[in-house]
Amino acid sequence: MNPTTFVPAGADGKPLARVCILGEPGAGKTRLAATFPDPLFLDLENGAGTALPGGVNRLVIPTDRRALKNVRAVISKLAEAECEDGRIVYQVPGGDTIEIGTLVIDSIDAIQQPVKMFEVLHGRTKMERGDWDTLLNLMTPLVLDWHALRIHVVVTAHTKRRDGEGNRPGSMDFSVQGSLRAQMPRWFSHILHIVAGPGGKRTLVTQPTIYKGYRYLAKDRHNMLADLATKAAVPLPADEAGYPDDTIARTICG
Repeated sequence: MNPTTFVPAGADGKPLARVCILGEPGAGKTRLAATFPDPLFLDLENGAGTALPGGVNRLVIPTDRRALKNVRAVISKLAEAECEDGRIVYQVPGGDTIEIGTLVIDSIDAIQQPVKMFEVLHGRTKMERGDWDTLLNLMTPLVLDWHALRIHVVVTAHTKRRDGEGNRPGSMDFSVQGSLRAQMPRWFSHILHIVAGPGGKRTLVTQPTIYKGYRYLAKDRHNMLADLATKAAVPLPADEAGYPDDTIARTICG
């Protein structure tokens, strides 16, 4: 089953964005995610507080044995909340009522690790073959949860670099482990990979390409970024503070 088959339509009838932002630590994944419409961060890495100069709406979720349950509980409340014109009206626990246009899960890696530790290994130190399928089965309901939402969803994910042997190119891939890594590309309408471009400037890769000898797994399933892509790499625009503007988000979300 491919969950992207069931991406719901938004208020204007267009498919809602299901975006994965890939990158190494410090690449700017959280900052880019913050440019999507009216985001609410489920902040598992406690790093979204400075994503934008004025701050963002966020719920800090500890990465303990209840991390997955707590994330799913928030998504369940969002699914039940009133939604109008692509915005969900949500009462922040102990806070104000806000309008949410995008749910940001930051990051999926920070959910997988406690699930692996507390719900699969149960004190063991080594994963066995069947454990990887168990881990995938525990994580899949979360995917179905976010696909059912009537707002945009952005998920950040870390990358793992593998150096090539001999003349073979190396690769950058999802750092999540096991069967989950193979399934990740199927869950999103857009995969945006932030890499270090020429001169150290951050670049957004939106199509499969080989860049400086490294293969980057990235795609744009709906070809909505074609007007931005030049040889599959888009230099990330930034304001004077170094934060990306919302060009990418507006192109994807319309």
